[in-house]
Amino acid sequence: MAMGSSEATGGRTKPMSFPCGVHAPGRELFQLCVTLENRPGDLAEVAAVLAENNVNILSGHIEALPGQGHGLFSAFIDITEVSTNLASLLEELEGLSSVLEVKLLEPVMPGVVVNRALFPLKFMGEHAVIVDVRQVGHMFGRLGEVFSTGASVIIYEMGLRAGNALLASIRENFGVEGLDALKLMAALGMARGWCRTEVVEWDEEKPRLVVRMWDLFECMPFRNQGGRPRSHFMRGLLAGVVKAMTGVEVMARETRCIAKGDPYCEFVVEAP
Repeated sequence: MAMGSSEATGGRTKPMSFPCGVHAPGRELFQLCVTLENRPGDLAEVAAVLAENNVNILSGHIEALPGQGHGLFSAFIDITEVSTNLASLLEELEGLSSVLEVKLLEPVMPGVVVNRALFPLKFMGEHAVIVDVRQVGHMFGRLGEVFSTGASVIIYEMGLRAGNALLASIRENFGVEGLDALKLMAALGMARGWCRTEVVEWDEEKPRLVVRMWDLFECMPFRNQGGRPRSHFMRGLLAGVVKAMTGVEVMARETRCIAKGDPYCEFVVEAP
């Protein structure tokens, strides 16, 4: 069974800047955190107060899950053009019947505000960390320098263990199998910033899996550098997923790679 690329990625995408901070030289920046009742319309009241005082919301985070009594609104705000003093603004927010707590955090330095109120970072309930693609390139590149061809084995085995754990988590939290599990993994991988994925072929009986990945984080640092395919972690992860699904020993090959100049990375996972 196959899934088209537009379905796999939700069509054309736009970059997402994670709301962890803002750098705007010459502007008065703060982080605003508001705990409020989890009811429709309550956030609109907070936003209305900010708008009335000429506060510009630059970026932020909202969390108000079903069944939770309280919600959280955290935003990086620009108060350069604010029409009142900060004490009055905070007093007005605290006076709203839906608001339980208001915190205002100062910038770490002029023109730079970074999240210092919310920790740990979580992705779908799991503790997560952010590592930029350049650092990924440095880490994997250094492994290659130190261990030569042995690095590919180490990274593949890391991926194999990660794939097994990933499928176990998918099963436990979402109760899906087969193609549905693969589709969910693809969506979560895109949300994590790993890549955009198309499931080209899935045959559980053989077993055989073919996937294409655009802008795969593991290979992006080596894009168009020529030579060989550069993905070992994702190869291992896919092999771990398929083995856990079927109980069959499989191997994953990267048949196309952006490191070689291909438009995407393509993987074939099947029995040796």
